[in-house]
Amino acid sequence: MERLSKVCPNCGTVNMDDAQFCENCGTGLQAAGPNYAPGTNPVQNNNGLIGQTAPNQNYNVDNGYGMMSQPAHKKPIPKWAPILVAEIAALALCVYGLTGVLKKGGSPERAAENYFVHIANGDWEKAYGQLDVEGSEFINAELFEKAQAQESLGIVSNYQLSSQNNKAINELTSELSGLVEDLGLGEYLNQEEGSSLEQFVKIDYRIKGDTENNTYLAVLNKTPAGWKIGASGLIYKDYCVYVPKGAGVELDGISLKDKYKLPEGKYEDGGEFMDGYQIPQIFYGTHEIKITMEDMEDVIETFQIDYGSSQYYKETMKVKEEVLDTLAQKAGENMQKIYSAAMAGKGFKTVENLFTSSEEARKGIKDSYENLLTDLNEGSSQPTKANFQNITGDVYGSEVEMSFDYDLDYRYEDWWDEEWEVGNYKGEDQWAFQFVKEDGNWVQTNLGCEPLYY
Repeated sequence: MERLSKVCPNCGTVNMDDAQFCENCGTGLQAAGPNYAPGTNPVQNNNGLIGQTAPNQNYNVDNGYGMMSQPAHKKPIPKWAPILVAEIAALALCVYGLTGVLKKGGSPERAAENYFVHIANGDWEKAYGQLDVEGSEFINAELFEKAQAQESLGIVSNYQLSSQNNKAINELTSELSGLVEDLGLGEYLNQEEGSSLEQFVKIDYRIKGDTENNTYLAVLNKTPAGWKIGASGLIYKDYCVYVPKGAGVELDGISLKDKYKLPEGKYEDGGEFMDGYQIPQIFYGTHEIKITMEDMEDVIETFQIDYGSSQYYKETMKVKEEVLDTLAQKAGENMQKIYSAAMAGKGFKTVENLFTSSEEARKGIKDSYENLLTDLNEGSSQPTKANFQNITGDVYGSEVEMSFDYDLDYRYEDWWDEEWEVGNYKGEDQWAFQFVKEDGNWVQTNLGCEPLYY
């Protein structure tokens, strides 16, 4: 059975069955009786349809049952689009409610109305076609819809257009200067006399069941192809993603790889064991990221890019269950090697193969080892032999926390006769070991070992 379609009573255009307004002329598709496209089989459709207002007119269209039903696939305007806050809309109407004459054809008012109708109908593909954007891997109709899929405005019951000059728009937004700057509209709204290259159209609308007005401010750019919707408030520029070094990462199903990778040392927030990526332009809204790495559980997360965002940051990943025993055993072996070498007064080269090849990290580890060497071999009390027992490990990300018992032999200088005596102490302690995988081997990124109490 074919999908039920609606024919516009004004121009005859065939629309989607859940369209609220005609995609061609903007006429409200009223539900007084269903229209069927030629050649389709009528099927029952309980979706309510809503109407548009022509200039200085408002329509509240009902579905014949005393209620307004939401279209099955409707994905309306995102809350974070260039929308002025609903609570000030009433004031906006009182001060600036001078309804202009709706211009047809290639006018900015017509372009703004068409765009508003598309997003009210949830037709994101047609809405994307009216944006003044340059397409890319992350800027296209599919990702435009996906980014806004989780946002819901409600059912638009009516709307009204008003043309505004720059001065009026400046006054209207004076109390929202911070939001305006976040939306990337400041460069437009700060122009006193305006410009022939951009126009503003204010659309006042109501949601079904509400008694207050909302206001949508459309900024339009004049292009060789006609008036287009300015996308400054829809796109984040130079968005950064940071993941553990060596991890594979997909954003919205697109592998970042070398195309978007930042050179090491060219970003502040990455850290030595992180890889950074930068996407030149990406839509605000909902996105999905997948991070993969050998021996680690996959990370699959949905997150929001909004006006407070600056980056996505994932520092650690969870080790797979089957790897936990390997890391705990590795930490136990390293603990014995490091402490035994330090007690024997051996230099760092004796154990340096246990650690990361990173020069910066290794420098810090060497400093920590030399401090341990001093603690264990100088002073009037020095450990001579350590036996670690009952070693257990808990893994948190790539860090292993080792709990253990120890049996420690030591010598000390008797302060009375200045002779060296021997002693023994049994205790328990915990040390944290951090690991990273390099060339197929787990190596430490910290020393882990500390002086034992005795």
